[in-house]
Formats: sequence, C-alpha cells, structure tokens
Amino acid sequence: MLSDSDQGIVVHGIDLAWGDRNPDGICRLVGTPSHAKVEWLSRTLGDANLVSTLKPQIQRGTHLLAIDAPLICHNPTGSRPVDSEVQRQFGRYRCGAYPVNQRLCPRPLRTAKALQTLGFVCDCRPPSPSALHMMEVYPHTALVRRFSLSERIPYKKGPLDDRRRAFSRLQGLLEKWLEQERVDVPQRLSEPLEAPWTKGREDLIDALICSLIGYHHWKYQGVRSQVLGESDTGFLVTLAER
Repeated sequence: MLSDSDQGIVVHGIDLAWGDRNPDGICRLVGTPSHAKVEWLSRTLGDANLVSTLKPQIQRGTHLLAIDAPLICHNPTGSRPVDSEVQRQFGRYRCGAYPVNQRLCPRPLRTAKALQTLGFVCDCRPPSPSALHMMEVYPHTALVRRFSLSERIPYKKGPLDDRRRAFSRLQGLLEKWLEQERVDVPQRLSEPLEAPWTKGREDLIDALICSLIGYHHWKYQGVRSQVLGESDTGFLVTLAER
C-alpha cells in the first residue's frame, strides 16, 4: 500500500455492467510516476458487492476510479452532448458511443451515487494528493489512440473464432502497453493476458484497460489525455492523439 509520502496513486479500473444481472470487472493498480503494479483483478455483482469490495481499499492516499460507464446524465431521453462528440471524433474508427439517457442507463447512475457515499466526486482532472476522483473512460477509443489503429478491435461481438482472434491481438497490444509504461502484472494475475477469450476474461481485461487509462491520465497530469464533453452534462477521458 502506498502512503501519501510515496506521491503515488491507487487506480481502480471498473468495467461496469449496465444492468444488474452481469458482473463488473475490477482491476486495482498501484503506481508512482515511474512504475506501477497490478495488485488484483476480480469481478463483483451489483452495487452492494462493488461498494463493499472497494470500501476497504479506500484508505489514505490518492485514489481514482476509471469507469467504463456513464456517471453523469441529466437528459431523460435522447443522448448526451459527449455521446455525439465521441461519434463525431471516433465514428470512423467504429468506436461510436451508445446513446446515454436516464431511461437507458439507470444502473450506472445509481452506481455513481453509491460511489459518492465513499467520498468520490466526478472530476475529469488528474486527482491531486489525497483526492478521490472518479471519471468515465472509454477503452475502445484509448486503444485506437494508443496504437494508431484504423478501427476498434472487435473482440466483443461476432463469431467465437473471430472474437478469439481479436482478443489474442488485444492481449499482444496490452503486453506492449504494460511494458512501455512499466506496469507489472504478477504471474498469478497474468491468465487473462494469456488465455483464450471468455466473457469473464474479457471483463477483467476491460477493467485492466480502464486502470491503464486512469494511470496514464494521472501519470502525465492530463497532458497526454483528451477530455470529451463537459462536467455538467457528462464527460469521458481518453488518450490524446500521439
């Protein structure tokens, strides 16, 4: 566990399910500006389980929740301005965003309120020492930016063999990202980076990507990140163009 004097951060990447039936993926990453380590990967089910898992992890220090789900949404119908902006900038990469409104995404908005009870606030800025920030992130767009891809990696949909091939490609790219940013994954946690696609491994890999986005945003103090949207209507953080 890093202390305040370590000038480090604890990032929890969360692949949040939009409904209550499917589990959430969670990755805990602890880092300093020079290196980081993935401490655990897990899955939880429902808000109560998620909050009870995170609560004992939120001790002294700087914390960031990087969540692949909408956290701010005031429009009852339609979509948010940030969703349109994602479509404008990333639609050609097949990374357009689903329309987000209060009718379509009640669970993520409930989850955001539950996380606020732990002291987290929605803030797109890299957290300052001892701050508790949470922010929406989007793994597909970050991967496109990180590796200058021509389109998103299609590991979530399609025939099983196609998903497995795409997932294997994703695993190879993530190995490069981890090495380049000096992020260590212990052998006991490396199975999702090595084994064939399953939905459970996909959840864990997505959580890992979320944590890497959050760590990147903090490590470079937002200089190498891009924030889309606004704090009042909804925002998300992704990587800046290289």
